[in-house]
Amino acid sequence: MRRKYKGLTRTALLSIESFVAQQAFYRYSFVAVPIHDLRNKDLLIDVANQTKMKVLVATHKVLPLLLPALKECPSIKTVIVIGIYISEEQKAEAAKLNVKLLKFADMEYQGASNPLPAVKPDPEDLAMINYNTKSTSLSKGVMLTHANLVAAMTAFNLSLPGPKKLTSKDRLLSHFSNGDVIAVWMNSAIILAGGSIVFPSGLMKNVLYDAQATAPTVFARYEAQPKEVIKAGFLYVARTHSFRLNVATLTAHQLFWKRSRRRFS
Repeated sequence: MRRKYKGLTRTALLSIESFVAQQAFYRYSFVAVPIHDLRNKDLLIDVANQTKMKVLVATHKVLPLLLPALKECPSIKTVIVIGIYISEEQKAEAAKLNVKLLKFADMEYQGASNPLPAVKPDPEDLAMINYNTKSTSLSKGVMLTHANLVAAMTAFNLSLPGPKKLTSKDRLLSHFSNGDVIAVWMNSAIILAGGSIVFPSGLMKNVLYDAQATAPTVFARYEAQPKEVIKAGFLYVARTHSFRLNVATLTAHQLFWKRSRRRFS
């Protein structure tokens, strides 16, 4: 197995940066370790130390809480910051810990200017160490290979009835978090079909506005989603009838998701 570099992405609703980071990990045979909240110092320290994490991707908003925690995470040597501002004080604090702070936008520019060939993983190579959103220790982390993710992604699309299978005309609006393994293979499945992904505003109450602005055909959500999301989903369906897989239809497939969760956790 190739040497793996582990990275960490902060998990919230799907963002462009976190999606790009995860795709980069897979393209270069790194191991992604999503975590639901970098503000949880104990969780960060536990996961980082037990996975020997080397690179961390985080928003600039969590840096004030994140940097003090890095004193107890000696394996982390690079933090890629999503945002345009890093203070001189933060740079100095990171330097004392021998940690580099790099801007996400700068990494994108360098990659576009000097692209590197992909490092093709083997199917049995580790792709992700996944934690559910309430994990508090490594005992709930699940090791997923590239073959695991491809199998789950393919099984999902095969489980859909013929007229509902994903196509290049589909657009996904997902209210799963980045750290959820279901979000990973849902996004991958829509891309494999040639479809597109909506990056939501980040606020649950704005789901109706996100839908109206982007006209998704697939709406994915948790089984126990907040009432405002479910209500907004039904309202959008009632107004537009544009969902091929609407909230009511997806509810029928949640048993499949639940079984997938049992297999992976």
